[in-house]
Formats: sequence, C-alpha cells, structure tokens
Amino acid sequence: MLSHSCREQGDVPESRMSRREQAKAGRRSRIVAAAHNLISEAGVDALSMKQVAERAGVSLSTVYNLFDSKEAVLTQVFVDTFVLYRELVFERASNDPFELLFESVDIAAEFYEAEPAFYRSMVWLVGKESAVKLTIQQPRLEFYADMVQRTIDADLLRPGTEPRLVAALISPLYSLAYQLWAAGTASIDEFCIRAKFGMLVALKAFARPEALPTFDALAQPLESWLVAQLGVSRARRGIVPLQRLRDARGEAVAAMADS
Repeated sequence: MLSHSCREQGDVPESRMSRREQAKAGRRSRIVAAAHNLISEAGVDALSMKQVAERAGVSLSTVYNLFDSKEAVLTQVFVDTFVLYRELVFERASNDPFELLFESVDIAAEFYEAEPAFYRSMVWLVGKESAVKLTIQQPRLEFYADMVQRTIDADLLRPGTEPRLVAALISPLYSLAYQLWAAGTASIDEFCIRAKFGMLVALKAFARPEALPTFDALAQPLESWLVAQLGVSRARRGIVPLQRLRDARGEAVAAMADS
C-alpha cells in the first residue's frame, strides 16, 4: 500500500518550528491520517468527526479547533494525497511531454489500485458542488497547467495558448474517466485509456498544424482499444463528447482570434 503523506502545502520545516507548533502540526497530521484510514475502511458518508478524534487520539474539540468542519478535514486529506501524487509524477518526469502525460495517468491508476475503497469514496469530492470542490480544484488545475506548459515548450501547441485554459478542459475529461472507474462501470485499464484519450483531445484542439499527426498517432490506438474492448456504443459514451468538445473548442479559439 502506498504510504500516506501528511505534509501540507506551505508547511514550515520542523527544525524552524517551536515545540508548540510541532505539537500542533503533529495533531493535525494524526487527524488527517485518521480520516484517511477511516475513509478507506467505511467511506466518506460514514465518517464522523467523533470517529476521527478517537482514531487520532485527540479530543473532539481539538479536531474542531484545527479544522472547522468535516469538509475541511476531507479537503486536507485530498490535498495531502494529491501532493504525494504530484511529487511522484515529477520524480519520474520525462523530457517528452506525452510520456509525462501518460505516466501521470498510470501513476494515478497505481494509487487507485492500491487503495480502491479510499479513492472510490473520495469521488464524492470531485462531483460535489461546494466550496470543497473549488478548494481541491486549484492544485489539480495547477498540475495540469504545468503539464500543458511543457507541451507548449516542446512546440506542440500553438503560440499564445493559455495553459490554465487547456487545464480547465483536461480536468473534467479526466474526472469523467475517474468517476466511471469509481462507479464500477469502467475497469482500471479503461480508466487509463479514457483519461489519456481525453487529455489528448483537449490538447489537440490547440495543437500546431505540424504536430497534428503526432496527436493522431497517439490517439488512434486508444480509440481503437475502446471500440474493440467495449463496442461502438459504449466507447462512444466517452469518445463522442470529447470529439464535440474538441470541435467546440476549435470554434471558440477561432472566434477569439477574429475578435
């Protein structure tokens, strides 16, 4: 099983923290780790702040002093696991932006397979319309924007392409593949294929003309796999919306250029 990181973004190095600050950070880490483990065991819906306090070995008031709500705890659980994931992706970083793109999906699949109950339960955060969703979207969008920038630097996307715009397109396409897997309607292999295909479609809408053959060469076997394994009707559940998105995005870009 993958180890769970309890570091927070922007944490002060332990050597520079006072004993009181270290103790507080330790309690926060125990609370987040406890929530992570409880989600793996029983899911998000069954999670209570009282359970978290008992598992972390702290009082219920301490949990509420450090985290305003259950949603705040869940957000930190997501952020910590995402930080660990991002670090692993860039530890394996390739100079080829497409290899990095595909590797990021494969590493996500490793996480999902290592803790399927946890990640199936955490899909609740991806689909929830709330401040929690807005909070967790930020690190994901920054991550995708970083990968998009690498694709731009490799001269595969048109000049002036805005990384965050493309990242905003990639995010829901990836989430679709994730949600299908979490619901049990897609295998982990199908998740990987759909996620990679979706990312390629989003990027291709901004591709340089001379780079289009490269995108097509990478996308074709992914689409063929979906059709061969799932049949045309099931494969189109992901392919048709993505194709329409690509066409719509191309029209939007053209309209922006004309304005």
